Amino acid sequence: MKPYLIAILALLATPTAFAEKTLQQCIDTENDIARLQCYDTIFGHSKGNVVQSAPNSSNSQDSFGAERIKKDSPTAEVMESKIIGEFDYLEKGDKINLSNGQTWMVTESRTLRFKAKNPEIIISKGFMGSYLLEFPGHNRRIKVKRVK
Repeated sequence: MKPYLIAILALLATPTAFAEKTLQQCIDTENDIARLQCYDTIFGHSKGNVVQSAPNSSNSQDSFGAERIKKDSPTAEVMESKIIGEFDYLEKGDKINLSNGQTWMVTESRTLRFKAKNPEIIISKGFMGSYLLEFPGHNRRIKVKRVK
């Protein structure tokens, strides 16, 4: 009985020792793609579809997330215009036509009460890409987004 037990333990220990050696080889690999391929080989996840990276991947990583940044054309932080028409208040969903041809929509759920006819406005950039509409001389602003 003991010889069989020793033989079984020897068979079980051999792949573990081999895997540890191979795993250490993967850990020591400098190239990211080669290291991933090594791990895939050990754990059987290799499907034959290997994506090769560009030799100089630091340039592609430097531009990651910068697709929306326009470096050559700086944008204004504030826009001044006039609202076309007369209104008593602004509430969520209201569309605002400006004298410069742009159309903006109120996105904030609170109501801004301000009775006026063709008033001057200032739209400024807010936090995380939002825009705020305000009337000069008044201390209230409301969130808007451009729709046209």
